[in-house]
Amino acid sequence: MVKIKMKPINVSNTTLSYKARRHRKFDAKQAKRHNFGKAHCMICDEVFTKYSHNVLVCSEECQREKRNAYDRKYHEKNHEKILAKQRKYRGDNREKVNAAQRKLYAENSEKIKAQRRARYHAKKKKDPEWIKEEAARNRKYREDNREKVNAAQRKLYAKNSEKIKAQKRARYHAKKKQEEE
Repeated sequence: MVKIKMKPINVSNTTLSYKARRHRKFDAKQAKRHNFGKAHCMICDEVFTKYSHNVLVCSEECQREKRNAYDRKYHEKNHEKILAKQRKYRGDNREKVNAAQRKLYAENSEKIKAQRRARYHAKKKKDPEWIKEEAARNRKYREDNREKVNAAQRKLYAKNSEKIKAQKRARYHAKKKQEEE
């Protein structure tokens, strides 16, 4: 049997890499093996050595920027089609979507609440009349859906009754103590 000595190859520069479809890493030896000339990057306008005849960008960052620009353009062109596809998926997989949203909220609840507060205060600062419109919209919803709102409040109270009663007792005793002083 004949033994063949082979040097291990650097798969990051080959199609054996798990990132084969992305921009390949570039080293000096590769430039000598594959010389496709120099070109200007279409994103940052930097001169770079091409590793293939059809390369248009110099790095993974520029490739990502190019891809993002393409995705934005595609999304603008096919906005309604994308939204319809998303609505259909959400309708077909309601439980899966809800479970994913619950998990995301549980993991990032503080961050999400902070973002909501920031958005609320930005709106409030930008348009003070918005608060009155929002309050009117909420009042109208409560009037139109009184049974639904009351059922939700009963359910919330049943779930948190001990906590609510403890808060009321604490407020009562604090007020009583303040009156005595």
